[in-house]
Amino acid sequence: MRIILAIIVILALGAPFPGGAVEMKQGQVEDQDFIIESLDGLISKARIRMENVTDYSCTIYKREYIKGRLLPLEIIEIKFMRPFSLYMKWVEGRLQGRELICRKGWNDNKIMVHDGGRFKKKFVVNIDPDSAMAMKDNRHSVHEMDIGYVINLFARDIMIIKEDPARETIVTNLGMRVVYGQESMCFETIMPKDRYPELYARKTFVCYDIHESIPTWVQVWDIEDGILRLVEDYRYADVRLNRGLTPWDFDPQNPDYEFVRRAWRTAP
Repeated sequence: MRIILAIIVILALGAPFPGGAVEMKQGQVEDQDFIIESLDGLISKARIRMENVTDYSCTIYKREYIKGRLLPLEIIEIKFMRPFSLYMKWVEGRLQGRELICRKGWNDNKIMVHDGGRFKKKFVVNIDPDSAMAMKDNRHSVHEMDIGYVINLFARDIMIIKEDPARETIVTNLGMRVVYGQESMCFETIMPKDRYPELYARKTFVCYDIHESIPTWVQVWDIEDGILRLVEDYRYADVRLNRGLTPWDFDPQNPDYEFVRRAWRTAP
């Protein structure tokens, strides 16, 4: 009862509660239903929040499992503006110095990108966002980098979960965690993907900022190479919503960017 009351206070007031993981015992069907409804409520709030966001910037800490290994950490600064304008700059990691711009209906809908580093190629390249070159070492295309896309992904999963009469999904409320300074409510979800292949993953760990109602930390486990592995790890820091970005923030002529200092060529 105390667990449920604590969750109600957090959802209603947005106030943090004392830390520590909150575990649900197996067989507590009513509690599971309540936790699933609580998670659904958080996701719904996140969707509503993003509907009122015209632009944002943030830093993404990204790791993905690709071709048999978990790739090193990438730290990427991002600017995003609706309907779809995206600027990305890799500020740390093996791709440090890379910049990317993608805008709906611009540049023949191709990505404009250049790598960094003194001894790397210094060309600006225009490539198809779904091409093998663009998808190299990535599990998602640039069109899936929007925080709103992540929220909708989990909204679809929770809808499938709620419609499952067998209630094979196990949702655990892990309580409050501070993710890069953002007070966040965290949940672990184990899902029956063998029965519902349309589910995104077999296991997820997701934290939502209790003040802004947006994801701050997402981890995804799925079957890779025959076993359950961590395949995606994304953390969102310094999220600034509705900061007043303009088309100039997505223009390669912007002097804050490196595009104008490089030669141009067309990708093969």
